[in-house]
Amino acid sequence: MEARVTAELKAMFQRAADLKGLTLTDYVINSLVDSSQQVIREHEVLTWSGRNKDVFLEALLNPPPASPKLVAALARYKESIENGHPTKSTTGHRKARSKS
Repeated sequence: MEARVTAELKAMFQRAADLKGLTLTDYVINSLVDSSQQVIREHEVLTWSGRNKDVFLEALLNPPPASPKLVAALARYKESIENGHPTKSTTGHRKARSKS
């Protein structure tokens, strides 16, 4: 990797590297690694504050009851696992099942 910088910037980078006891190359690489990790972390980690945090935590701590459709789907899934036949498609499974 190459970068063109002004003499002033290079002198500043070299001074910082010297103060840390690093070569200029090591200083630049360490700085890029630190900066890159921070940017990635900022984009991958959700940060909640205020009302958003309160609503999210409330939903985790006190989730709404499962709907009848969800309860039925879970029962079908558990039954298929117990019978050694995991369902491949909930929709296909429902259509193939008779209602007798």
